[in-house]
Amino acid sequence: MQATAVLNVLKAVEETFGEAGQELVRKAINQAGYEAMKGFLESSSFPDDLSEIELASYVVTGINTVLYASLERPWIESENRCAFDILWCPHQDRYTAFDCRVQRFFVEGMFHAIDDSGMGRITAWVEKLIPRGAECCHFVVERTGESDGKNPWHAYSEELMRRAIQKLSKPKHPSDG
Repeated sequence: MQATAVLNVLKAVEETFGEAGQELVRKAINQAGYEAMKGFLESSSFPDDLSEIELASYVVTGINTVLYASLERPWIESENRCAFDILWCPHQDRYTAFDCRVQRFFVEGMFHAIDDSGMGRITAWVEKLIPRGAECCHFVVERTGESDGKNPWHAYSEELMRRAIQKLSKPKHPSDG
């Protein structure tokens, strides 16, 4: 699977080049996510009568089923929030929960493309993951309005990036010192 190859590249670059290499891979994956979402939006049509959160949910369904080839169950929670469960993911038997972080970079690029398209700003967070033993991956998506601050999705990605670098500095075995 290409996603596993990308994860292996990220891990190797982190180990060899540290934070600078990690940021380089992040930007490359962001660009791929941006291009994929831009192409998806340009080649898609959406019903005119959708509310903003319905449109966001519609787009997220496209992300999940077209760009990720995952099976999902979506729903609207409020005028500013929708959610979905990933019922099956092509990575679920290969990734650890921490490995899922590589997908965040792709989503960052997609969020940038959505912002640039004028469709409104959204963020998301993960509440359950299959690799952690959950039956499904559960995500919440929320409209953030016109806020100029850092998207919380991106901020948490940076926290996971720090953790990855910290893991490299820890001995792999207690006997390693």
